[in-house]
Amino acid sequence: MHKRHFLPFCLFNSFALLAVPALVGAAFDAPPPEPYSFALANLAAFPDPWLDHRPEARGGLSAGGARLYGLPEVQPFAFRAAVRGWGGLLRARGRGLNSGPYSETAAALGGEIPLGEGFHVGADAQVLQVAIDDYGSDQVFQMDANARWDLAPDLSLAAAAVNLAGARLGEGGYELPRRLALGARYDPIPVLRLYVEIEQEVHFPLSLRIAAIFQPLDRVALLAGYQSDPGLVSAGLGGRVGPVQATAAYQYHPDLGFSQCYGLAVTF
Repeated sequence: MHKRHFLPFCLFNSFALLAVPALVGAAFDAPPPEPYSFALANLAAFPDPWLDHRPEARGGLSAGGARLYGLPEVQPFAFRAAVRGWGGLLRARGRGLNSGPYSETAAALGGEIPLGEGFHVGADAQVLQVAIDDYGSDQVFQMDANARWDLAPDLSLAAAAVNLAGARLGEGGYELPRRLALGARYDPIPVLRLYVEIEQEVHFPLSLRIAAIFQPLDRVALLAGYQSDPGLVSAGLGGRVGPVQATAAYQYHPDLGFSQCYGLAVTF
């Protein structure tokens, strides 16, 4: 999350004096409360790293919650479900945040289909509902897209675009964040997976992400990441018993401090 988006959110909770667009920016630019992505510095080009890391699974369910920057008012939650079949992937996800006078919920349905050898394209349709005391509520429709090219079992290229049509919220037409991410995944050895990606968000500088998953034991995974703007570092630990995996993830923002995220995933 960028500092300029988050500070007005704090002002809202302290003084209840706030312009609505600034509050909306604070919430929508928050890191996703999904532990794997959270621990990998908000990885964007690969939307399902928790499932990608278990290629033998036919699908899975994931749920997580976060506490951002030590503030009890900012605790987003999320869930995801995905099923593989016919060479593709069907996925559903939801998220929410309830902070006193402000609440938001979102639900999305989408998936990926193969288009040739090793090449997959995907799209997600999302409905966002935002409610603010004394201001009312609004709903908006957003489209996202992604693509992945598996060049080899240990090498993939990927891209993701968020808010393709530039959806806007409210009478003032607040533009929701628009992003484009390009990334690569490489497994130099069987126990190590590396990610690198660049992301451009409209109105913000280009950001570089570097992330890794190290799995020294079959049931244990160590995760780490770095994001150049705003200089964010992250780490996580995952433990698996049978099909159930628990993950704890942490982020440090140079201006806003520590955040934590916890979650469970089940693969089948």
